[in-house]
Amino acid sequence: MRMHRVVTTAVALVVSLTIGVGVAASATAPSGSRPSAAHDAVRFELPEPTGRKPVGSTELHLVDHEPPAPWVDGRDRELMVSVWHPARSTREYPRRPYLQPGTARFVDESDSFRLARPGEVDWAAIRTDAASAAPADHHGGRPVVLYSPGLQSFRALGTSTAVELASRGYVV
Repeated sequence: MRMHRVVTTAVALVVSLTIGVGVAASATAPSGSRPSAAHDAVRFELPEPTGRKPVGSTELHLVDHEPPAPWVDGRDRELMVSVWHPARSTREYPRRPYLQPGTARFVDESDSFRLARPGEVDWAAIRTDAASAAPADHHGGRPVVLYSPGLQSFRALGTSTAVELASRGYVV
């Protein structure tokens, strides 16, 4: 339990330092109240990348049917992977969401990194500065960074870092 508190506090600190916060909520609102209108909600934006390259991103659902997963009988091995890369162009491609709907719901219902009360943030509406499915820029070799958040955290936790690295020419 102590480790969970330390990790939660560290995540809250990292998120508060890397996400620009625009708070329009009243400081005098009762502690148990919900926002009554969109202008009362807490709004988060991810920082813009500082690199010169536009960023594309895609998600891969990898499934290995052979051999079966050693930890769960009768199940295939599965892995979700997000790939962030320099893109040829990001025009006409939608910006990738920071959190997928299920993850956004989980974050909202589980204390929102201690930054807001449940229902105050529309986590699924936050967008990254990466274009979904934008074609990769294939000029020259690219350094590759493998990132895993670890500690049973969700893979979106390092999104700002991944987008920053991709804007500087890395594949993450």
